[in-house]
This record gives sequence, structure tokens and C-alpha cells, in this order.
Amino acid sequence: MSDLLSRVEARVMPSEDVLICLDLALLDARQEALADLDRARRTNDRPGDERLVTPKVDVSAFEARLADITDAIRDASIRIRIRGVDRNTYNGWLSQCPARKGKSETFDQSKFFMIAARGSGVYVDADGAEHDITEDEWAAIDATLTDGEYDRLAAAIIAVNRAKGSVDVAPFVSGSETTRDSFGISVSPAPSGSRRAASGAGSPKKSTPRKSTRGARTSE
Repeated sequence: MSDLLSRVEARVMPSEDVLICLDLALLDARQEALADLDRARRTNDRPGDERLVTPKVDVSAFEARLADITDAIRDASIRIRIRGVDRNTYNGWLSQCPARKGKSETFDQSKFFMIAARGSGVYVDADGAEHDITEDEWAAIDATLTDGEYDRLAAAIIAVNRAKGSVDVAPFVSGSETTRDSFGISVSPAPSGSRRAASGAGSPKKSTPRKSTRGARTSE
């Protein structure tokens, strides 16, 4: 086996983890706990009347409550690891999702990202071990997935398949000075509103109105 072939076959594709909390009420509880802790700390920092003895608020109870809720969120969450794939596989998934009739789109993004997630996602347990996700398990995940969680899955798919691969590593290899552009910050995953363009499927063509030439002639 040639040196080139052995190195290509040993390639490690990028990955990104998406955590999905199965009890979203805990997120609201954490925000409330954060607000309570902040109020307690600000009360202690507020200057008081020197003639009065102002008791300090014991913030440890608020900190403990926040820690407990954070632990509960971790226990109630599942971790899905999205791995990058080769471009032929990626474009094959795109071809399975033609644009819907009457929609201004180049592919059906309501289907594509779930197809990509099913094809490249694995479940990571609490010990860090990876497990394949069965069709029944994916169906259960898809049935309860919120739109925001779907957006985060989409962002991870775009990141590992397009954004990271778009970074030019030549400056690193050549040893030139590192700049912000060298790190590819400008090619970070697009927000959910730009999922169509970021996926690589392109944008729908816009019609260009013809310019009228009437009145453009001048009298000689």
C-alpha cells in the first residue's frame, strides 16, 4: 500500500455533538435559579446604611439549587454525535430531497437534515461509548424533536460536512503567521435562516426584470 493511500484511508472525519434535553421544563427552572442567585449576590454587593447591620444573604443555598438543576439537565439529556461524510454520500442525501412544489427552495430542508442525521449520527452514552441508533429509536426521536433542536442538528450537519472542510489549512502547513481568517472564522455554520445556502444546495434563481429601452434614445 502506498504512503498516500494509507494516509487517506486512515482519515478521521470531523464530528460534532448535539445534546437534546428530554425535559425542557428544567431549562426554565435553571433560568429561574440563575436569576435568584444573581439577585442574592447583588444584594450582598449593595452598599448599606453604616448605622444599620445588614445581614448577608447566604448564596450557598442558591448555588446548590443551581447545581442540582444542572445535574438534572445532564441526566435528562441524550447526546447525538454527528459525523462528517464524503461529498458523494452528502450529495446523495440532497438528491433524495427535491424542492417541494410551490416552495421557493432548491431542496426540501424539512426532510434533508433528518436523513443526514440518520445516516451519520450515533448515540453516545454516559460512559462515552458510541452506539448505532435503530430506525425505531430515530422514529421516536423525530416524533418529539422541537424545531429548535432540529435547527441544532442541521447546524451540526453543516459544520462537519461543509464549514470545517472549507477551512484552508495551507497557512498552518506552510508555517505562516496565523490570522483570524486563517482559522476560518468567516465560514462558521450559518444560522437556521440560511440553512439552504449553507447546506451547499445553492439558492433558488431569481427572475431579473428586463430593463425598458423606451425613451432611452435621444434625438439627433
